[in-house]
Amino acid sequence: MISQRKWREIWNGRVTKKIDKYVGIDYSLTSPPAVGKDSVTLPLKLPTNSRIHLDTATIGTLIPQVKKMYPIMKMKLHLVSDSAPSVALLADKIILTTSGDIYAFAILPNSTLAPLFNIKLNAQITTTIGIKGDKITGQLTLDRVQLSLKKSHIGSFQVNCLQTAIDFLVSIVILPRINAALDDGYPLPLIGHFKLSNLIVQPHKNFLLFATDLSYT
Repeated sequence: MISQRKWREIWNGRVTKKIDKYVGIDYSLTSPPAVGKDSVTLPLKLPTNSRIHLDTATIGTLIPQVKKMYPIMKMKLHLVSDSAPSVALLADKIILTTSGDIYAFAILPNSTLAPLFNIKLNAQITTTIGIKGDKITGQLTLDRVQLSLKKSHIGSFQVNCLQTAIDFLVSIVILPRINAALDDGYPLPLIGHFKLSNLIVQPHKNFLLFATDLSYT
């Protein structure tokens, strides 16, 4: 779980991803996330002076027919996983492979959604594991994202134009949020009165090695 302090920092606009020494991106939230049965909605901050917005004008620079058919409208993206991620344990890392669908909609003036396109997404993410006190921490990095067009309501287009945009979204917006939670760490479940010290976690091929000193208090 992300700590209350971490959420307060996000809501108060103090979470920024540095691109270089001159440029950074504010990816704080405008309100608490909405957690549903099988989804999480993140109300991301997009400053009014930012040139990057999730709308038909921005996406229209990549897919012109979006802007032509639905000019100056906000958009919504639904990300749906089609299966549980697969996990491969290697000597020094953990590789997660996942797939799903991206559904893009234009938000019409009456607030209804007009479907634009459906894209298949396959991604591979590498996880490294660390130790913070008696907690396990981790960090994710994006290895690969592959896109393919499944269905379009606006005519055919090349998905290559979206590849850079998706890479940006995952690397700059989604993974930093996940890594913020992983950086807090997750305590190992313990029986009462037992305490861990000098904890070591090492990934090996097909298994994880846990080593620790165990004391009874």
